[in-house]
Amino acid sequence: MLEFAAAAGEIDYQVFRRVGVLFMEFSRLYLFSVQGTETSGTNAKTREKTEHFRNNATKSEL
Repeated sequence: MLEFAAAAGEIDYQVFRRVGVLFMEFSRLYLFSVQGTETSGTNAKTREKTEHFRNNATKSEL
């Protein structure tokens, strides 16, 4: 009976560990996807500012 309880505890630990690993992987993928959208958004803003300054510089030089 004691051996069965130890085996059941080991199975529970393995399941808990695998679920934890899966949770960490999905959270890491989610954070990378969110971070990617934020950086692309800031790159788009930076690009707009750069184009704005270029357009103003060319207009003032003319």
